[in-house]
Amino acid sequence: GSLLPTIALLALSVVPSLAFSPVTPFNPARCGVGAASRISSPASLLGTGVALADSRKRRSGLLLPLMAEKKTFKSMDDMLENSDVPLLIDFYATWCGPCVIMSRELGTLSNDEDLKGKVTIVKIDTEKYPAIASKYMIEALPTCCLFKNGEIVERFEGAMRAEQIKEMLLLKL
Repeated sequence: GSLLPTIALLALSVVPSLAFSPVTPFNPARCGVGAASRISSPASLLGTGVALADSRKRRSGLLLPLMAEKKTFKSMDDMLENSDVPLLIDFYATWCGPCVIMSRELGTLSNDEDLKGKVTIVKIDTEKYPAIASKYMIEALPTCCLFKNGEIVERFEGAMRAEQIKEMLLLKL
């Protein structure tokens, strides 16, 4: 059989800290003015990579990456099957303005005592992993899917406030 490429994921139990490449400038031609950015088709997603919610601190105009727990999985299915807790997966793109807002909101959940150890937040870059985005029919960014026991139990498009995300998570966990 063929070997599946190993997917390295930065995963954390409710985002204690995260790191990924800096956000590229906002591209209004590829990102809607609403809370979610529409993708014309899965074929418009380019590239191949995975990262986590952005909760970097801004100091002196620089975005400083924080430490993150790194976990390696053979595939998305492997990650879903072997997660001890539900996964909130945020599908994003670096050029998407609402995705940046969503990353900040997810980052604020990092110290929430009500969620610690109950959920893992993972970000998947749709440009680096277009096959995963296509499999889950990601047509707008950001899109978040809550997986419990390997199945999607909640899905929403567009940026949401941390309080709204927390409320939804507590109802579904």
